[in-house]
Amino acid sequence: MQFATEISEIKKLGFSVAQDASMITIKKGVQTIVFWKKKQWYSGKGVEDGRGIKNLIEQLKKQPDTFEDFYTNNPEAYSHLIGIFQKHTQIRLTENQKKSIIAETKARFDVILKH
Repeated sequence: MQFATEISEIKKLGFSVAQDASMITIKKGVQTIVFWKKKQWYSGKGVEDGRGIKNLIEQLKKQPDTFEDFYTNNPEAYSHLIGIFQKHTQIRLTENQKKSIIAETKARFDVILKH
């Protein structure tokens, strides 16, 4: 199997790995990275785009054990999203409307915030 040694090393770092004929998909929590075999190119959340699976593994080794996504783990995310909404719609929301949007978003998307 092509890249068998590298895939084993990536799995030891705590990532799940899936592959097909053209690419390797690497996941951990909210983080997804794709490595295209033919071009030796990788891109994804939490890594700088680059070439070479060895370079990708070096970046993965430097990552913290948990990768937090801004919009699902940051308490300020809802305020940020509401601000974007207000700016683009030119609608000013009341505090009760903001609380309602936050509650509905949490319920609909099952978002858990870390404190």
